[in-house]
Formats: sequence, structure tokens, C-alpha cells
Amino acid sequence: MLEQLEADVVVVGAGAAGLAAAVGAQRRIPEARVVVVCSGQPGFSGCSPMVQGLNAAIAEPDSPGAHFQDMVQRGCYLNDQRLAWKVAHEVPSVVADLETGPYGGFARRPDGSYDQRPFGAQTHPRKLHLGYDTGRLILDSLLRTVQAQEVVMLWPYRGAEVLFDADGVVAGLMVVDIESGRAVTISAASVVIATGGAPNVFERTSAASGKVGDGLALCVRAGAECRDMEMMQFLSVGLLDPTLEVGEPLPLLEESFRLAGARLRNVRGDRFLASVAPDVMEAADLETVVRSCWKEIAEGRAYPTGGVGLDLRHLPLDELELAAAIPFQRIRQAGLDPRVDIIGVSPVAHYQIGGVVIDEDGATDVPGLFAAGEDAGGVHGAAWAGGNGMAEALVLGTRAGEAAAEAAVARVHGPAKPAAAVSGSVTVSDPTAALRDLRKLMWRFAGPVRTGEGLREAKRRIWEISGGVMPLEAWSDGLSSPESLNLRNLLVSSLFLVESALARSDSLGVHWRADSIPSDPVDALRHSAVRIVRGELVVQMRPVHFEFLRPSGLDRQN
Repeated sequence: MLEQLEADVVVVGAGAAGLAAAVGAQRRIPEARVVVVCSGQPGFSGCSPMVQGLNAAIAEPDSPGAHFQDMVQRGCYLNDQRLAWKVAHEVPSVVADLETGPYGGFARRPDGSYDQRPFGAQTHPRKLHLGYDTGRLILDSLLRTVQAQEVVMLWPYRGAEVLFDADGVVAGLMVVDIESGRAVTISAASVVIATGGAPNVFERTSAASGKVGDGLALCVRAGAECRDMEMMQFLSVGLLDPTLEVGEPLPLLEESFRLAGARLRNVRGDRFLASVAPDVMEAADLETVVRSCWKEIAEGRAYPTGGVGLDLRHLPLDELELAAAIPFQRIRQAGLDPRVDIIGVSPVAHYQIGGVVIDEDGATDVPGLFAAGEDAGGVHGAAWAGGNGMAEALVLGTRAGEAAAEAAVARVHGPAKPAAAVSGSVTVSDPTAALRDLRKLMWRFAGPVRTGEGLREAKRRIWEISGGVMPLEAWSDGLSSPESLNLRNLLVSSLFLVESALARSDSLGVHWRADSIPSDPVDALRHSAVRIVRGELVVQMRPVHFEFLRPSGLDRQN
């Protein structure tokens, strides 16, 4: 007999989006019973503690309208503009709330104004920060609020399966104790998924090791639709630390090093961006730099580290280190001296842009199921800008929690049971080795540079690893190890990404098809939509709706 808990709202994930959802749910309905499920220590796991800033338009000449426009233009107009609008216009109130927290607010200049810094794709500097502890301190503030609200924190547990009542409405969640393997059923009328996406589907990533597609798989198994899963943000300067174990996330250095004059070289010493962007060199746009680095590595011009070289030796390092102490600390921890050594770096998967389709309140198309943060898609369109991820997590996480609480108290659900659609057992003798192979092939064929031929090969090999069955089965008591669950969940993410990338034959934003054929701009601006229907994966291209901003050059509504 499974142990059972009772709740109104279950939140899966305790990063910024998850904790914001818990706070929002409890504040909106104080009498609501809220449970947070987290695989790692709340407030310390995931990528949120590493976040270096929060974008918010809070002082003239900046404005929420300018913030929104920057998001949409950076996203190549593929954004769900309703979501982007909410983030840009509501994040100033989130900042006001955080200002009343235990840390006295964000950093300010001597004149009392906010020390807002440029953070990429901004018409005005709008990154608020608390030094390099920004993410950790924001999470600590949220965690203190959650603890004061007496929200139940359940960890180390992983979500295994969304449960439904006889009417097909969410009725709870089955979770599994990571340490014992014991399953627990939580009865609840609403479930909010906020586990942080699946950047770890790639061999080279800067994402926390726990971001293994748990939330996405939960939503997929529950029947939710996903959007633009081919959109994965890659960054160019993951540190190839020789002290790390194989497969560990790479520490992320500053993209701003390039803008400060750092030089990228291949093993021959060539500044390879000279042939790609001779006028701006390393200051080229992020996607150009990422693809150029990837090409040098793929074509055999990498250093023995397996990456390209970041050359800082000619820069005023004392001054640079004052503004970027943590990256320099990471370089030295790797046994490297930036005054003498060329630093080995590589492109890395960093942020999942696509995800589960949600409305402005975080609701999916599955009654009672909500999503927020990286598990949800739509806000960033075809390209993400640093600082907007935390803004999205706090704004839409809060909204999801509020809506989930209201939905939960508005109805009484029946007995919980597993979804009938859950099926497809993946059984491999060595799930750790299979996962390593999966991450390698995804990096090779579905990384920063893609082709139709490579994506089809990736698809073939993914199905080979899965044994020819759709990997939908949840964690059943005594059936699965954590490694097996990681494999099954990341197989789902891989299939969705590859199928979406195949459906989008042209290049757009972070999705680069080396074999793309120029197409009508209207056709380019379509969403890829993927879901499981009766055990089969179905992909469609859907129109983009321009609620507020319409791209120039389009002469018809698509």
C-alpha cells in the first residue's frame, strides 16, 4: 500500500519558478494546502542559484514596453506575445516585492539609483543584481517566505506520474523517494510543473545536473502539447575544466569577456571569427560565435581539451577580475592561469526555450495541470536573452501558483488513478551507458548546427536506444532506478526536439539548419507543436499570432 498525502496544490521543483508558484498559491488562497516536491535541497538545487541578474524596466528612459519589444525582437517574433507582455509589464512589481526582502534590495549606485547593467539584447541596461549571489539570494528570500507560510517541503523526491480522476482531470501526483525508492501518492486538485527543462540531453551543457527532463516528461505523459522544442539556447564559453568528471556540467564563463576584447582561437592560433565576422570579430552576435566555435571543433581544429581557446592574456585582467570574480575563480580552480594560459572553452546547451504550451496563468491544455519556468514554452520565441529567464520564472511562476490554487479550491476531484495512456517500457541493461550515448549523439546531430540528414540519423538512433517503443512509462514501484528514469525522460525530450527540428526545415533564431532553403518569411514564423496522441508522436506547424507587435515585411496574417 502506497503512503498517501493530501494537498490542494502540488508544485514540482524548488527553483525560482517553483518557489514563486508556492508563494503565489499560498498568498492567493491562504487556507490552501501546498506541497513542494524537489529532488535536491530547496533553494540550492538547479540553475536558479547561479543566475547573475534579473531584467526589469524600472527607470526612465527604459519602459516595460521597450522590454517587451526587446524580448520579441530577440525571439524573432516567434514569442507568445501574451506571455512576453505579462513578464515585461509585471516584473517591476516583483522587484518591488523583493526590495522588501531580507537583503535590502538590489545593488545601487552612490546616487541611489539602481545599478542596472547591460545583459544582451537590450536597448537599455536593465539587469538588476546582487553581485554574483543574485540568484541564490532571490531563492533564499523566496524560501524564507515559503517556510513562513508553512508550505510542506518534500525532498529528495522526484515526480513520477500525474494522476487523474475518472473525469480525466488532474487528481494528484505520484512521487518517488530518491533514497529509498518508496512511492508516495499525493492527492491534489492542481499540479504545477517547474523542474527546469532538459538541457542535459546534450553532452556539453552548463545546466545543473538535475535538469533531466522530469517536468517535460510528466507533462507529456499527462497529454500536454509542447511548442518549439527545437529551440535550445547555446552559449559559447563553457569552461573545459580538466578536473571535472566526464559528463559533468561545464562551468560557464562570461560572454562579456568577448565584448571586452577576449580572442577566440583554434589550435593553429587563428582567430577564426576573422573569416566569419571580420568587422566585429569576437563581438559578433551570440549565435554566430556559437556556431563558429562548434564548426572549429567539429572540423578538427580544436585544442587537445576538445574545445577552442579563449585568450585573455592581453587584457587588463586585474580590472576584469574585479567585475567577474567568480569566472576567474573557476578558471584558477581548473588549474589554469589566465595571464599565461589560453583557456579551453566550448559551446554548451544552457537554456530550454521551447516547452509545454501554457496560457497567461500557466495552465496547460490538461485540466488541473500547470507549468512554469523552463518547462513552459512561448515567452522567449526563437532566442533567449540573459536575465529574462529569472523574470519569467518569478512572474509566470507566481501566476501559475495563484491560478492553481484558485482552480484547486473551486472543485473536488474524485479518486486518483494513473493515466491510461501511460505505456511503453524502455529496458536497457546499462542505462548509464545508454544515456551517455544519447547525449553524445544529440550533441553531434542536434546541437548548435543541424542538418536534415543528421537529425534523421539522431531520430533513428534514439528509437534504437528506446527499443522501438515510445518511452512513456512512469516510475513504477520496484521497476526503475534513477538512471533508468533519467534515460526515459531524456529520450522523450530528445524525440520531441529532433522531431520539431526536422519539421522546421529553415533556420530561425537559435535553430540553425546548415541545409536550410530560403523560405517565405510567413512560413518561417510558425510554431512547431508536438504531443503524444494514442501512443504516437504527432508534429504539426501552427500559425504565430501577433497580439501586439507585428514583424515588418509580412504582407499577410499567417
